[in-house]
Amino acid sequence: MANGYKMFAKLHPVGGLYRYKGDVNNNNPAPAGTWEIGKFYLLTRWERPEGISEKSPLLNAFFFVNGEERCVDISFFRYLEQVE
Repeated sequence: MANGYKMFAKLHPVGGLYRYKGDVNNNNPAPAGTWEIGKFYLLTRWERPEGISEKSPLLNAFFFVNGEERCVDISFFRYLEQVE
């Protein structure tokens, strides 16, 4: 599993643009005033969550959303579409 997080981060490099698509029914599962369906967001960094050992492979992604950074785990990527 340790290599899985690293591989995922390599497939989704910092600086990539992502379109927020919502869930399969085109609903918005994110809190109001944050992510908006159809808008594009910039992946700014990958980082280990606070309080987690440096030995842990766990990584969270940070996106620039409405003027501030938002942290998400890799499961949130199911709501995103990578823009090439």
